[in-house]
Amino acid sequence: FDEMIIEVNRSFLLALGFERMKLLGRTMLEARLWEPFQRAEFLRAFNQNRSLKEYSLVLKHYNGSDRPLTVSAQSVEIGATAYVVILAQTQAERPD
Repeated sequence: FDEMIIEVNRSFLLALGFERMKLLGRTMLEARLWEPFQRAEFLRAFNQNRSLKEYSLVLKHYNGSDRPLTVSAQSVEIGATAYVVILAQTQAERPD
């Protein structure tokens, strides 16, 4: 997949302090949401099964601070196009 962000919801924007237009059409690296080593680790884990469940990840808030998240990711195809849907929760949102 090409890693371009095509949609984000309001909760994601609020959790990371971004405006929608600063993310859409860019990759997570271009938006500086994560470091190259984090991308490589995520892709290595994701590519094993084309899915992830409850994967711990630290993304960057717009102000540069770290934001620990737990993500699940799933590969889906719509027509002939493959997408990756990622669901993220901040640590504060996770039930105990």
